Amino acid sequence: MRGVAGTGWRWWSFHLFAHTIDSVIKRCTNSYWVFRKRDCAN
Repeated sequence: MRGVAGTGWRWWSFHLFAHTIDSVIKRCTNSYWVFRKRDCAN
């Protein structure tokens, strides 16, 4: 049972980590494109 719990925790932490990285990448990508549009507008 301990092995199953350990695997579940590992999967959950990895899922949380991947979601955080995905959010950061999206935020950076959005700000990058906003910056590019502003740059092109000028």
